[in-house]
Amino acid sequence: MSSYVIEINLSKHRERIGESLNVDDAGAEETHSETNVPEVRINESNESSSLDKENIWTTQELEKDVSKQMELELLDEDIKLWSDGKELNIRLLLATLHHILCQSSGWIMIPLTNLKDSPDVRKAYQKARLCLHPDKLQQGATISQKYVAEKAFPILQDAWAAFISQDVLLSIT
Repeated sequence: MSSYVIEINLSKHRERIGESLNVDDAGAEETHSETNVPEVRINESNESSSLDKENIWTTQELEKDVSKQMELELLDEDIKLWSDGKELNIRLLLATLHHILCQSSGWIMIPLTNLKDSPDVRKAYQKARLCLHPDKLQQGATISQKYVAEKAFPILQDAWAAFISQDVLLSIT
């Protein structure tokens, strides 16, 4: 059984992964690189490694992890842009909710002019709850959709609470 160790060196100082794993350098192929280009070494050994293969990150797994992290950071930025300055304004949040939800979420853009009356706001909020509530998300929801729902739902709840308290005060007077 053959095993492979891939070494990637991003700096001038070479970190020899193969040496730290006691991998034989015989038959190693080395690609020389220019400055700031990663050096890749592939060491082939016919001996099976005693290291647990689950603990070794492959380049593809690392790239997927970095990609997911970058996607979540972009979603955080979108949610922040969506909510900044209108945290307690349920009408504005509902009218702009389509900016953070994907088309497959089932949310249809609601113009701000359609959210003048309290019953219209209540109806729109109930629809938004169906799209964002963690217990109401569809089985086929993506990780991104779940993440957006997890972040946006509490913001809408706070705005709804402010709307209700304001609505109650207005109905008393």
